[in-house]
Amino acid sequence: TLHLPPAHDGAEDIDALLAWWRAQPLDVCFLPTPVAEYAFSQNIEHPTLRTLLIGGDRLRQFNQARSFTVINNYGPTEATVVATSGLVEAGQALHIGKPIANA
Repeated sequence: TLHLPPAHDGAEDIDALLAWWRAQPLDVCFLPTPVAEYAFSQNIEHPTLRTLLIGGDRLRQFNQARSFTVINNYGPTEATVVATSGLVEAGQALHIGKPIANA
């Protein structure tokens, strides 16, 4: 099932977005890196999430393990595809993963 946040004026409210996100029954989802970093900084966890895919900006820090796996994705902007992907582990060196075949 695809879950899309409600579209409305004032969608810049990241706390409201993350409250909506937490209310969704998700197993796997994608968040832009800055939104994920904000959630990490606020210790916001998701109750059902198993895998969080992040991308769209450089991951600046990831120091605390989460209840879900975090996968950092990278792709050149002009291509708008994921070219590399890799598991991120708390407290370890940050990276953009390994190349994806046929990317």
